[in-house]
Amino acid sequence: MGCSQAKADDSGALGGALAPGAPQHPWSFDAHPEQTPPTVKVDRKTANMADFVSSGKRGQVVVKEPGSLAGQQYVIEDCTDCDFFILDHVAAVNLDNCDRCRVFIGPCKGSMFLRNCKYCKVVVACQQSERATARVWM
Repeated sequence: MGCSQAKADDSGALGGALAPGAPQHPWSFDAHPEQTPPTVKVDRKTANMADFVSSGKRGQVVVKEPGSLAGQQYVIEDCTDCDFFILDHVAAVNLDNCDRCRVFIGPCKGSMFLRNCKYCKVVVACQQSERATARVWM
């Protein structure tokens, strides 16, 4: 794929950037491996499931700090007029039956599910977003 106006250079590659022998630039996370945060594991047998669910909250601010969810699923349900700041990476997020909530979610490896939500504002970086009967601003 490429731009319809792209022209091949002498080597046949489009734009010269794909030419054989071109220098590869390292990714930022490869350049400084000592800065990679430690991996946190969650023991499912001893974990408190209430840490992964916010249910029935009214007018509260909920903050999940980095490392608190460790890539697990997070569920927000039956909340009204709340602010959620999920600052950790998660596997998936469910937002069910919420009204007038503001939700900020860091990287989500899988899907963001929105069901029966009204007038919510959602900011998320996810692979897939699914909405069912939801009036939201994304």
